[in-house]
Amino acid sequence: MNTMDTKELFVNGKVTVTVPAHTNKVVKVNFTFDNANDFVVNEPVVLYSLQQVSPRLNTTTKVYNVATTSVFNGKKGFGLNIYPVSSFATSVTYQVTYLAFERTILYQHVHPPVDVTFVEGPLVSEAQQVWQANYSQTYRVFNVDIDDLKYVDVSFVQVHLGPIDQGAEFITRWSTSLDSNGLMYTCQNALEYVERTYQPNLDERIGANYYPTASQAYLCDSTDKYRFATIVNQAHGVSSLVNGEIELMLHRRCLSDDHKGVDEVLNETTHIEPRIFVVYDVSEQVSYSSRRLFQRQHYGATKFYALSPSISDWTNQYGLNWTAIGGNYSSGLPNNIHLQDLRYAYSGLGASKGLILQLQHMFETDENLQWLRKTTALGSNKHMSINKNCQNRSVDETIDIEQLFDPAVLLVEEVTEMTLTANLPLSNLKKLQWIIVDENGQTKPVGKAPTPSNGTVVTLSPRQIRTFVVN
Repeated sequence: MNTMDTKELFVNGKVTVTVPAHTNKVVKVNFTFDNANDFVVNEPVVLYSLQQVSPRLNTTTKVYNVATTSVFNGKKGFGLNIYPVSSFATSVTYQVTYLAFERTILYQHVHPPVDVTFVEGPLVSEAQQVWQANYSQTYRVFNVDIDDLKYVDVSFVQVHLGPIDQGAEFITRWSTSLDSNGLMYTCQNALEYVERTYQPNLDERIGANYYPTASQAYLCDSTDKYRFATIVNQAHGVSSLVNGEIELMLHRRCLSDDHKGVDEVLNETTHIEPRIFVVYDVSEQVSYSSRRLFQRQHYGATKFYALSPSISDWTNQYGLNWTAIGGNYSSGLPNNIHLQDLRYAYSGLGASKGLILQLQHMFETDENLQWLRKTTALGSNKHMSINKNCQNRSVDETIDIEQLFDPAVLLVEEVTEMTLTANLPLSNLKKLQWIIVDENGQTKPVGKAPTPSNGTVVTLSPRQIRTFVVN
């Protein structure tokens, strides 16, 4: 069976069962499905009915009542517990008619008519879609040739999404021509992608194949030449139930507790305004764009507004350009390094003031060929060459923290590497060490404390986050 076959599985049949006379205990009966080899649902829904066939019912025949419970629903068959309401004076035969099918979800598409408004401009083009008062979305593309703007912005901000209908779960789905072979990749913490395999034989085929994503998710073809990726600004459930399709759970409004641990009804009556970036390109470009777009989406510029008679009046009163970045980094940090935190928080460590500085290497090892390079000058994007023959796609990146800041604004005197949360100098960290056996049967020590940096020049490896106090 094709693992991505989503056709509903169904089986039905009839069988007779006899309850002996004078029985006052439960009669346990097991039924086997006729096409058990094809029915691959582990725990199907079973509907059944009992009809008394002997003694044959007529106007004078007594009706013999029983209480029943189905048990052990499985892909081969199911069991039935039959309990006579009262002791029978004679044996009674019943015909059991049953239906067994997989749990499924009813999809109801938001049908036309759709109110569509197109907005064209030199910088931005939009298609605004409104289905009804609470359901709308906007597709936005940028008409400029800038790498960080090569995506489709899917926004629900124009109106809003919700409150949705009672007992509904609202999803958005994209279909592509990619042969994804039942695989999807999710990135929960913006650091590491995890491969997800579609499993059709789980008890709840839809829900059990949903996974959390708080950053990116993507599909790729069998050769990983092309990818389709989504970048989200808040946590969603994501799934790929059909080859080449990916869907996001946007909103839920349940009528009862699902008994999965929340212990409350998720009857969400509010509206939400999710923002989703969509990228479909060659894998190298999507890999690069996904990391960059996630940071831009979550750490966007803060907007300020002021009352002023005119723009010229504002520009005459206030300076419009200022930077604390040193000359060697005038173009910013390397594109694979993210400035995750920069704030005053310390008074100590040998100086009166201290900045917490946290840097993150955004890529994984072997993730992106664009960052397969040799750096020949610190902080300069002009002195880089790509090594096409190397296998690694993400490499160590070296940053000189002293040169990162303009000395006229911040003169760096000392740099101390800290633990991730900046509450302890890394040199003071003491960790327990022990020996483990890895998956290859090799023994190795683990728990060794990392070696702190010495001086202002630091190196970040793929997927690494390092924290410093700069005095």
